[in-house]
Formats: sequence, C-alpha cells, structure tokens
Amino acid sequence: MNAVCDKASFDPGDAGCLEEFKKVQMQGCPFAPKAKIWGSPEWNNHLSLTENLLSIIPSLEMFIQSADQKDLDGYIIAMPPEYGTSVESLAETTKEALSILSQNDPSKGNSLAKKVNDKKWQFTFLNMRLFVKAFAPCYDENHSRNASDSNKVYILFQPEFSFAKHGISRGSNPELRNSIREHFNETGRTYFREDIFESPNEAPRYITPAKLQDPVVDWWVD
Repeated sequence: MNAVCDKASFDPGDAGCLEEFKKVQMQGCPFAPKAKIWGSPEWNNHLSLTENLLSIIPSLEMFIQSADQKDLDGYIIAMPPEYGTSVESLAETTKEALSILSQNDPSKGNSLAKKVNDKKWQFTFLNMRLFVKAFAPCYDENHSRNASDSNKVYILFQPEFSFAKHGISRGSNPELRNSIREHFNETGRTYFREDIFESPNEAPRYITPAKLQDPVVDWWVD
C-alpha cells in the first residue's frame, strides 16, 4: 500500500480540505469561524476506508502532538459523500472509522473496545480526550450538522481543552452555552435535542438524528 500521508511532506495545517470546511465553520457556533483547524490529506478513492484511515494516522499524530502548544481547536477527516448519504451509513462509517483509529492507536488505548455508552466514556487517541462530530450530506440545510454544499463527509475531532479555553466545557457557563444555542436558532439551524445534548453520555452526541422526532443514533451498536 502506498501511503497517502508522509510526515515529512504533508502539512495538516495547510490541508486542501480546510478551505472547503470553512463553509461548515461559518454556519453555526459563533466560536467556529475563528477556530484553528488542521486536516487530513486528500482521500484516495483507489484505497479502502481502512487503507485511507491508516495513512491518515501520521497527520492525526502530528495534530495531537501539536494541539496544546499551537492552540489548535480541531482536526478534520474529509471523506467522499457516499460515506454519509443517510444517517445509517454515516453511523456505520463513524463506527468503523473510530474503530480503525482506536485499534491502531499508538498508546494502545483502544477506546472503542470499552463501554461506549457510559457517562465516563470519551473517544481518545494518543491519550488525548477528543469530542467527535460528524457532518454529512444526509442532513438538510437547516440542520446543525449539515455539510454545507461541500458534498463531503467530515469527522471533526475536538480536544477537550479547546472547550475549556472558550469557557464552554460541559457543566460550565450555562449562560454562554445557552447563547450558542440561541445563535444556532437565529441562523435557522436548530441546536438539536435537549435529551441528547444534556445527557451524561457523550457518544450519542457524535451523530445526531436527521429529524427532531427521530430516535437517538446508537452508532456504536452492531
């Protein structure tokens, strides 16, 4: 297998997918437009999902190692639209992607092998706690996880310390957190579901339902 990403030559701070992802950054959270994001190398359609993700790991490692020092807010993996044409396919993709990354975590943490639907669980890589958000074409334009018109699936990894930096860590500054939700509402993108976003379990927030009345997306279940 030919590697897509070479630590010596690929700069995740200048990834081509970052320009496209700016459209997503502009559509919701007031902190997002100024967030410092790194990204994955271009997806190789001649390789499998597993092969692409394995080749992305070096740039994800670079992000993890640099995030605190460089004050980074997130890392995105950009994937072709077929990986998120429906919430079901997005759930399957997310589970497989996080499983592959977990199984190949250099720290041997393998967080997907643990009890995912637990209030203490969070995805980790190289011992860094990361919040995960999936954006995809399956969400309509009024959904907070809409992928804009980029026609891509994005999996965003946000370090826990990024939330603390902005004063929006879970359980802190409820006024600010409520103002963010109001901002989503004012832009026409309803901030989905109190039962999901106020749940003590983090995993259901990685992928949100397409419609308000739809059930929680248990993406981690076989």
